Amino acid sequence: MHRVTGPVERARIAQGGRRGPDAALLATVNPRIDPDPDDPSGALWTWVIDAPEATAVALWTSAVFDHRDVTAAEFSRLPDSTLWTICLRLPAALRTAYRIAVWCEPGPAPWRTAAGRRPVILAAMAAGAADERCPDAMGGADGRPVSVAAGPAAPREPWRGMTPARRTGSRVDAVPLAHGERAWVYHPGRAPAPTPLLVLFDGQMWRELGLPGLLDGLIASGRLPALHVAMLDSGDADARWERLGVPGGQVHTVLDELLPRVRSGWPVDAAGAATLVAGQSLGGLAALWTLALGQGEVRRAIAQSPSLWRFSIVDALLDEPRWDALTLEAGTFEPDMLRDVHEAAATLLADARRADRAVHVHTFEAGHDWAAWRVHLLRALASQLGDSPAATR
Repeated sequence: MHRVTGPVERARIAQGGRRGPDAALLATVNPRIDPDPDDPSGALWTWVIDAPEATAVALWTSAVFDHRDVTAAEFSRLPDSTLWTICLRLPAALRTAYRIAVWCEPGPAPWRTAAGRRPVILAAMAAGAADERCPDAMGGADGRPVSVAAGPAAPREPWRGMTPARRTGSRVDAVPLAHGERAWVYHPGRAPAPTPLLVLFDGQMWRELGLPGLLDGLIASGRLPALHVAMLDSGDADARWERLGVPGGQVHTVLDELLPRVRSGWPVDAAGAATLVAGQSLGGLAALWTLALGQGEVRRAIAQSPSLWRFSIVDALLDEPRWDALTLEAGTFEPDMLRDVHEAAATLLADARRADRAVHVHTFEAGHDWAAWRVHLLRALASQLGDSPAATR
């Protein structure tokens, strides 16, 4: 976290520490984003909150929260004020989910007493809440909302500015599966049949993110062609680790049960070329295994921040000739995954077994973050569905 003395603190310093126009600071939304005078691609991101009873305030962001130095994430209280503020130097193209933790209890804040990377992060996330002064929010992976902030150069969310979609007759059908698993199928309603099919891992999260409503608007506006989406629930944390991102588990569920069920029960194109699979993190790795083990049943994949540290999958992809296109994505604030994505892509592109199959790599300014994955999945989907298999090569 690159913490700086921001415009709010500088203004208070210029006033000699005297109480300033607090009401004016609270009249704007969080975060305030100003150009960075030292970096044309950067910006100064400032958060201000009113917390008169607080003893500590911390900012958790998916991109830059540093568990090794939690003080860098803590707000400073303005002198003679109930306001707290923090300013970070961040890219102007960043999109990030965040929460603000306000601690008012006796004793140290929990993020100060936790030890280890994951416990510190979870303590800050659990103590935090969505920012009431931020106009944008979405569902979080833990079932609680998070705020979403984007810099002026961040890729535009494709659903912004759309007029509300007319009723399209779309619906979401629950699909019970073997072994207690479940899925949901988004049906676009009135549409030419058959449509392409997208298979998504972590389906419960995509429902939390409002994907069916976003699809309604994008399809109605012509920004996406009509498609069906099969969203497979990954279950609880233990089930997710056991069955997602492995060469079996939910990959077998997709190939052996979900695809046949959807193709026989909904008006989708049964050809593998019209079927895509996508996932994020462990789900991104699962999408790659589905491509590698699918024997042509799935021909395209979008793997966002795939957990490539878990398995070496490149040879399995090269040994399966019956796929057409692969998109690998990762964020600049997840450097290990970004490195793994570029190394995997380079190996695929350099191997003669790839033949003329397309391999695309996309980097975005973000961390390991559903706020970024949501935008870039829909953008990649529009690109994939807008081209024939041959045109993607």
